[in-house]
Amino acid sequence: MDETLAADRLRQSWTRYYHEARRPRECVFCPGRKTWWNGFRMRSGTGVLEERVVTVARFACRRVRCASCRKSWSLLPPGLLPGRHFDVAVGVRALTHYLFTKGASLKASARACLLSSRTLGRFRDWVAGLVAPATLQGLVAERAGAPILGKLLDVVDSARKAKDAARRAVLARAAEVVCLAESLAAASGLARPGLSSLVFRAVRGRRALALHRAGPIPADAWRRAAGQGRA
Repeated sequence: MDETLAADRLRQSWTRYYHEARRPRECVFCPGRKTWWNGFRMRSGTGVLEERVVTVARFACRRVRCASCRKSWSLLPPGLLPGRHFDVAVGVRALTHYLFTKGASLKASARACLLSSRTLGRFRDWVAGLVAPATLQGLVAERAGAPILGKLLDVVDSARKAKDAARRAVLARAAEVVCLAESLAAASGLARPGLSSLVFRAVRGRRALALHRAGPIPADAWRRAAGQGRA
């Protein structure tokens, strides 16, 4: 599949979501439980279709408005979060390549996924701060029904990729989160990449959690996200 066809198909998927998505019953900003459609906005986005990363230059997103606080927000297709132009799966793909591929550089890993090295660096740090690895490990055990150890991979060439101990610790933590999220998603029957599926479910309906400056996603949100897979 060439890039143009892939982009067209991804645009069709996101357009289908525009027409089929149901209006949320609750506000993402306040306790309000009455909303209405509030037009639409055009935006761009980068996603993954059949293992190919492509950018859709223009597609429509419905806008929703709260009757109580009067704030509005965009209803985004699965995988896209407020404040980011790329699907979480794209970031995970680039980060996984950077962390676990010998000789990989931040710049090359980012470019292969249509990201800037600065964007991938911020995504790396964001992933490292999303959740304590111990929290994910405990949830893996809960979902699997046994105290199992999730599969962990060491960062390849960590000394070259990070010059000081603090930065190497960030790389190691990001690697743990990526690996344990994959194990948790597999135990919960969620699609790969696991971090993408879990994060989207964890932040859905809680807008502030999706932003770069937000703190860690609470453990109960991860538990609910994992619980949306198989019973």
